[in-house]
Amino acid sequence: MRYDNAMTSESRHFIDMKEILGIQYECPECHARISYAMDTVPLHQPFRCKGCGVGIDNSDSGCMENLVRTIKHLQSRGEAIKYFRLEIAGESA
Repeated sequence: MRYDNAMTSESRHFIDMKEILGIQYECPECHARISYAMDTVPLHQPFRCKGCGVGIDNSDSGCMENLVRTIKHLQSRGEAIKYFRLEIAGESA
């Protein structure tokens, strides 16, 4: 467990659930990128490239669906989870 109340030179980046606006899929075959807003993510169907048709396997597709559902649920909680944030990687200097 880490706490942020000490002064350090390390830069840390945190986001609130409401800051997650969408999800992006990059095709492993042709490297085309497809972006979806959170309310348009295609649930109940595999992520599939619109260019070459390659998709992620079913187990990964199920995990992605669970991730999107979890994010949407947490976003719907509003103020109840305002103290919960995710740490993301920042740009390297």
